[in-house]
Amino acid sequence: FLLINSPNILGQNSIIVNNLSVDFLLSPDRVLKNGYPIDIELENATQNPDNYQIIGIGSSNPLLGWQIFSKKEDTYQEAYRIIVSNNKEKIEKDIGDLWDSNKVESNKSINIKYSGIELKPDLIYYWKVKVWINNDQESEFSDYQKFKTSKELKKHYTSKYHVEKKINSFNEIKKISNKKTFVD
Repeated sequence: FLLINSPNILGQNSIIVNNLSVDFLLSPDRVLKNGYPIDIELENATQNPDNYQIIGIGSSNPLLGWQIFSKKEDTYQEAYRIIVSNNKEKIEKDIGDLWDSNKVESNKSINIKYSGIELKPDLIYYWKVKVWINNDQESEFSDYQKFKTSKELKKHYTSKYHVEKKINSFNEIKKISNKKTFVD
């Protein structure tokens, strides 16, 4: 949840890069257990992968995307820089040792094909992005997004979420007759 109108979060001239996605998945680091979302870091879940459902990005060149937020009207992206690493400490220091796109003049923020050193199967990767907007203002790097590659990588592959169970409470249960019950 991002509250855009808060002056503490987004100053008058600030821009935020958020909602990072990998192969169109907003939370590729989400972990499930028996179909239910749980609060465990991806790094910890991969230590016992048989106990969890972990999304595996199967594309050897996944598509990256993001959104920008600004209080200023008529704000649009003119350039971006993506960095990718398989080392959390490096990405936290803004080092993209697997890929550093450098500044790319483009207004595209979806379908950006990973073009760095070849990804390896069954590993966790970290990435983040910064943008330049139309008044040549540069954002900070976004928070990093992490994803795990699947056991086999293919050139063309559609990544997908696992089926997720949810516990839904009933609004109303009403007995209509001996054989019928209305559940809403």
